[in-house]
Amino acid sequence: MKYPKTCNSLCAAALVALCCAASSALADPLQAFFYNRHDALNYSIAENLRTLAEAQGVELNIAFGNGQQEDLANFLAETENEPTAGLIVFVKNRDAAAEPVHEAAKRNLPVIFISSDPGDKAMEGYRNSWYVGNNNSQAGTLQADILSKYLKSNAVWDVNGDGQLNYVLFKGENGHVATVARTKTFKAQLRKLGIKSKAVEEEFCNWKSDCSRTAMDDYIKTTGLENIEAVICNNDQMALGVVESLQSHDYNMGISNQYVPVIGVDGISDALKRIEGGSMYGTVMRDAHAMAEVALKLATLLTQGGESAVTRDALGLEVGRDRRIYTPYKLIYRNLGEVLNEQPQEN
Repeated sequence: MKYPKTCNSLCAAALVALCCAASSALADPLQAFFYNRHDALNYSIAENLRTLAEAQGVELNIAFGNGQQEDLANFLAETENEPTAGLIVFVKNRDAAAEPVHEAAKRNLPVIFISSDPGDKAMEGYRNSWYVGNNNSQAGTLQADILSKYLKSNAVWDVNGDGQLNYVLFKGENGHVATVARTKTFKAQLRKLGIKSKAVEEEFCNWKSDCSRTAMDDYIKTTGLENIEAVICNNDQMALGVVESLQSHDYNMGISNQYVPVIGVDGISDALKRIEGGSMYGTVMRDAHAMAEVALKLATLLTQGGESAVTRDALGLEVGRDRRIYTPYKLIYRNLGEVLNEQPQEN
């Protein structure tokens, strides 16, 4: 694997002082790992982290995996003897969290899990484990809130006239904490909002667009577009696959009576472009910049001052007693021809 640095050790001494020591004064570099170089959110957070570290003079090594469990093990083995101020890791799922916790504990380093919550076992197993990211339980709730905005602004949403909302639900990895939480809270919020609804189809697509496109093609043939009044996806990649399927059937192309609202989670750039163009209705945006910014600030605080330095005043966000720090979502959706960007309301 290659670990590109924001500061090259071959820089002249004066340049190193300017680019690496001026703002952070970290004696050693941070080591960061992102499990899938091909995943848009992985890449976006990593790029934001790299840019912020460079601007702040923090030396940072970033490694990408290819979505395989052994990639993380290889990264930890290859950096085991490298000078390290702390670990920042985006793990595939909770099953992968034990290895970085063990390595950090062995080396007495902070480990910051970014975007993917490692679960209570990992957090409780080592006092210097931290999580920076979103609250998965809120994402599904906010998807339902976005959908309710569509229903309120579109009087003819009940295409087949059966008095209920018929929707398709594409889910991520089976058993993944985000899959479970987003699905459960979406359905619960529909009930809370009093929206009579039915999931006419549900499918695990492991976060992938090719799966959702193929499955949506099948549902259009078997269930019929007249019986699909919305599509909800646990992430944006699957939502993009759905949009491609709909457009191959001349839907979501700008014709008012040939439109199915598609709502995702993440706020990746391709999804935002689709929303801007009108082919996708909305997304619950996970702010990659905010996650990177808070993770880098947290790493600096822990390295320089330890746990006592990590406060709400220092980070600008609440610090949970369980050492979870939640960055806020944003609601991005297109309503009456206008793309809106909102902070979520308290439910």
